[in-house]
Amino acid sequence: MTTAKEKKANGAGGIVDSTVGLGAAATKFAIDQVETVLCAVASPGRAMDRVKRSIDNFADAMNAPIEQAREAAKEVTAKAVETVRKPEPEPTDEADEEVETPPAFNGRKT
Repeated sequence: MTTAKEKKANGAGGIVDSTVGLGAAATKFAIDQVETVLCAVASPGRAMDRVKRSIDNFADAMNAPIEQAREAAKEVTAKAVETVRKPEPEPTDEADEEVETPPAFNGRKT
């Protein structure tokens, strides 16, 4: 099985790999739910724990990319704030000197 990084590198072939992976995950989820229903007859408490675990796993899988993006945004924001908050350098004596401005351009050739 290929990793997520390898799938990204595969381009169009990665789409096929991702689709197959999604199909496999959906099939496993469906089988787990059938087992949960069959288990509910024998042990309702255990079945409820399995349903809760399935829902939690699904939510974690859906939220993982969002959390990664959120962490990346926090890093970028922190760097930007750090850059903005850097103190400006102290003015030097050279900055106080007047700079000679060139004569205005009047459009005539000399």
